[in-house]
Formats: sequence, structure tokens, C-alpha cells
Amino acid sequence: MVSTSDSLTIIFGCLSLLLTYITAAYFNGRTPSIYIDIEQNPHMDHNAREDMMMEEIHLRRWRSLRE
Repeated sequence: MVSTSDSLTIIFGCLSLLLTYITAAYFNGRTPSIYIDIEQNPHMDHNAREDMMMEEIHLRRWRSLRE
């Protein structure tokens, strides 16, 4: 026999999983992915451009290590 507190825990756990799934499905289609192309934005701050270029290099290295 399951106690009252156990059944409440199971119910709230299932509800939280369901709510998380519904929220993720709702916002997944509504939030657009934003990509900033360094070459297309010449007015970007120089340090920001350099940081983004270094991040791209880092991601490429990480991707090559994973493969």
C-alpha cells in the first residue's frame, strides 16, 4: 500500500514533468535562433568581433575533438 505522502509525491512529480514538457514544446517553436554573422556586421565593436572569432575557433576545435 502506498502512503498518502508517497502518492502526493508521485502526483506532483508527474505534474511537474508534464508541465516541463508542455512548456518546452510551447517555447521551442516560438523562440527563433539568432545567429550573428561577423562578416555581415561591420559596425560591431572590435573586441566583440575578436571574441566571437575566438569562440568560433574554440567551437570548431571542440567539434573536431568530439568526432
